[in-house]
Amino acid sequence: MTSNNRIQLLLLSLLSFFLVISGIIMSLFDNNFFLLIFALIITFITYIPLTYNKSNVFSLWSWVFYSAVLGVLIRTIYLVFELADISVLRSVFLRDKEILDFVYPSIIMLISCISLILGYSRCKKIYTINSFNFLKNEWSKKRYVQVTIILLVISCISIYIFVQSNGGLISGIISSARGVSDNLEDTNPQGYLRLFSSLGVINIFITLAWLKSYNKLKFYSKSIFFLSLISFVFFNFFISQRGIVVFIFVKILAFNYYTNIHKVPLKKIIIILFISLLLFEIMSAFRYNNEFKIEDTSFNFIKKFEPAILTITFIDISKTAHIIDAIPNKLPFAFGSTYLTALYAPIPRSIWPTKPVVNVDNIVGQKVYGSMYFGAGGTPPGLIAEAYWNFWYFGILIVPYLVGFLLKYIENTFQYYKNKINVIILYVLCFMFIGLEFMGSSFSSVLVSFLKMFIPILFILSYLSKQKKCQKI
Repeated sequence: MTSNNRIQLLLLSLLSFFLVISGIIMSLFDNNFFLLIFALIITFITYIPLTYNKSNVFSLWSWVFYSAVLGVLIRTIYLVFELADISVLRSVFLRDKEILDFVYPSIIMLISCISLILGYSRCKKIYTINSFNFLKNEWSKKRYVQVTIILLVISCISIYIFVQSNGGLISGIISSARGVSDNLEDTNPQGYLRLFSSLGVINIFITLAWLKSYNKLKFYSKSIFFLSLISFVFFNFFISQRGIVVFIFVKILAFNYYTNIHKVPLKKIIIILFISLLLFEIMSAFRYNNEFKIEDTSFNFIKKFEPAILTITFIDISKTAHIIDAIPNKLPFAFGSTYLTALYAPIPRSIWPTKPVVNVDNIVGQKVYGSMYFGAGGTPPGLIAEAYWNFWYFGILIVPYLVGFLLKYIENTFQYYKNKINVIILYVLCFMFIGLEFMGSSFSSVLVSFLKMFIPILFILSYLSKQKKCQKI
């Protein structure tokens, strides 16, 4: 850490201390401000690692910081200043509690964030990639064509089968009933079919890499790119995966950023951000109203963020408060069991009908938020709440520290190999959002989602790069 970084860290520490003192004083007059001060402190301390690392807008820790800004700070501002309808705020965030009830969980979140930062700052390791072929910026034209065609065919056929098995398009584009049941044995989310339907996303980045490096097969590559993008967006639109639709455009921006020597035109950023947020808003209108009307959308750019703000996904103070308050009366201490569900999650329920609930989000949704179904109403606990749920106060110290160490380990490795095309694709598709996902989801969900994408991508990239004689990319 340089002297300038130490000065920045000292100034931020002093500012955090000042905010704590100010919060205590103001809380004597208004408890709402005490909660706001803690939200500010959590946001500031998650910004600290960005001041002394070679971070950028798409780095792993940047997304941890964004989650604090969106999930903790902005949602707290919405609560304290009632920027949305109070009935909406009560149904989504407050429920049967008052803002004062969120102060204690805020302290727990602050301690956990400090532990997360300590773990991140302590790691100096990198993972050494021993495969020389994998690190070559070289692919085979023949294998490229083979892979892209196979992926497109598999994804399109799987999407067709999935749509037909769920009533077809005439059943409505968005349905909350797919894979949902009030009986665990009858729940059928069709996980593997969903996986095959999503494989087209790999094509998006393989074709982008080819287009950036080759003068051959341009029309073919552009055609595969757009077909894969359209099919991927359609599928996630059909299953109401709003966040994934937004994130795919962010990943495309990130890929361009890392392959263009950290430069992306501002105009392109604004256009892609607007398109992704508009799609998010349209999908939100479908989800809540079962139909889309043009009046459901607004052309207020700030308003387009509200569907992401007024939700209980990712990290936030209120969700953490409700989960912690439910322990141990509604949610008995798990003693590490929620971290082990990933071991048997891949086994289809059709083979093991009595398989226990593997979706931790479903358990929280039922026990804390009153959901009556399996396969719907899930609430991801987030890193901090799940750590407390499993190991009490020990969890909020140890688990965030280990996750922080892991994030820096991944980031160090990527920085070392960041000029390798295969590594860039792996990072953007599998690793870039992992810090954000850890903060707001459950450990098993993050691990399973990661492996479902990492394994096929690693195999495909190794296949493209394996041959000795191939063209440069």
